Amino acid sequence: MRFEYLPRVWDDAWGFLVKENLAPVWVGELGTKLQTEADRQWLQTLTRYLVDQRVGFAFWSLNPNSGDTGGLLQDDWTSVHTAKQALLAPALAPPIP
Repeated sequence: MRFEYLPRVWDDAWGFLVKENLAPVWVGELGTKLQTEADRQWLQTLTRYLVDQRVGFAFWSLNPNSGDTGGLLQDDWTSVHTAKQALLAPALAPPIP
């Protein structure tokens, strides 16, 4: 599956607000269980778009028992889901020292 068309969809739906400097945009509650290659490609495409457009976001959720997206933590509630973290990393701010 290819996702090159998605930036055009996002531009038409809400990206134009940022591109035309009409309003700030913050994308809330995005997420994926990251169970398929399509899930990985979608998250990678969205992350690249968010970085390119300088759009903030929140991943839903931190806890691993979120039924629709899973979380950023593994089932032990302490280990990070490294595959998700790696795909989100380009869009994350650096750690505060």
